[in-house]
Amino acid sequence: MTMTMTMTEENRTYSKKEAEILTGIEWVDLQEKEYTISQINEIWEKLIIDYAEFFSDWKRLQYYMRKKEQGKPICKPIEEGRVYFILTESNKVKIGFSKNVKSRFRHIKSENSENVTYLGSVFGSEPYEHHLQHKYHHIRHKGHWFYYTKELKQDIKILLADGENGENGETL
Repeated sequence: MTMTMTMTEENRTYSKKEAEILTGIEWVDLQEKEYTISQINEIWEKLIIDYAEFFSDWKRLQYYMRKKEQGKPICKPIEEGRVYFILTESNKVKIGFSKNVKSRFRHIKSENSENVTYLGSVFGSEPYEHHLQHKYHHIRHKGHWFYYTKELKQDIKILLADGENGENGETL
């Protein structure tokens, strides 16, 4: 099942699992079953402030608090899209985020000197993309490109097999 709703639909609600995917973190202490995008962004902003406090990053915390006092967001709002996986001939995988995967794939294909293959995509956001990129930092080639190891191949296969969120390469 492919999710096609966009964040512009203010009344759309997200399950706890979807909220965790959008933020890239596990929400262990929250009780509600569904969240609006406004609630997700409020929680996300609070988590960023808590993170700065926890690590005693006082400069960053002061910066966030100034922005809050000015009525400005302290971070870019989370937006729904797809985290995609693209494979090159030389066995490197790009882990990226886009709201329009077809367009992004065409752009990458036209800019790459190697043949590229769209492996698929999953429901996600930029924080989820960053979560996955951090998870595979040990096999990073450069930027958003990673070596296509057995571990990464298996994990991508599992993510794409999720009938609720996964979408394999045949759909592009």
